[in-house]
Amino acid sequence: MSLAAGTPAPPVPQEPDDFASRAIKYIPAEVVAAYVALQGMLTSASGPNSVPSSVAWLVFLGLLVLTPLYTWRFTDVKGLTKPYTQVTIATFAFIVWVFALGGPFKALSWYNPVYGSILVIFFTLIPPLVTGKTT
Repeated sequence: MSLAAGTPAPPVPQEPDDFASRAIKYIPAEVVAAYVALQGMLTSASGPNSVPSSVAWLVFLGLLVLTPLYTWRFTDVKGLTKPYTQVTIATFAFIVWVFALGGPFKALSWYNPVYGSILVIFFTLIPPLVTGKTT
């Protein structure tokens, strides 16, 4: 069966987001891209070019500071009724997302990737309780 000319195609059903995808939606894409690029550089540096784990912590902390600033300045939170709520959620989402990926946390003796997965699941349930909507 074909569609007549000018007839719009039926919408394609969307797959529901997994937990990590829902958490990352709160973080500005530029911050995510910066983290992925910097993490890739740190991971590829090995042997005599390897960098100390403190550099991974500095990258994480630097982007953690930039996340609320970037969210406030370059996203449309100023038009929201609760802009500080969105900025706070974006900042915590960044922490949760990096923790789930491992990032600098994987160098800690107590870190286990399962903890990150559990945290992401819980985190995706909290913002809708605060904002009243899901992503």
